[in-house]
Amino acid sequence: MDMRQLADGFVRIWNADAPRELVDQIFLTDFVDHNPQPGQQKDGAEGIHQVLDVYHAAFPGLRATTDEVIVSDDRAVVRWTAVGTHEGDLLGIPATQREVRMTGIDILRVEDGLIVEHWGETNALQTMQQIGAI
Repeated sequence: MDMRQLADGFVRIWNADAPRELVDQIFLTDFVDHNPQPGQQKDGAEGIHQVLDVYHAAFPGLRATTDEVIVSDDRAVVRWTAVGTHEGDLLGIPATQREVRMTGIDILRVEDGLIVEHWGETNALQTMQQIGAI
């Protein structure tokens, strides 16, 4: 996989119908996540699986799309949008049945065709406002 395909794969893992094995295909098992999600208790690929479980339970039909990818040397920057309906508990916030639009930007460092480091920023304030938590 080239860098753009890895960045697109990173976005596709968030889709509710994405195969779970995709995480293991694009991430080094013990990659470093510099911005773990709230409540994430595990590191590496196991941590990503844990976070995906939380978001897929809260947004069972979640659909993420790649808006833009920029590649430079060993890094890919990906800007994405995800849309889903809040149908399950999200970090202690009960389902609201509201449609939510999330956006974010992630930086992925790639080595030997795998993501080995991740930095990311998601517009969490916007998400919390849309589900009425703020």
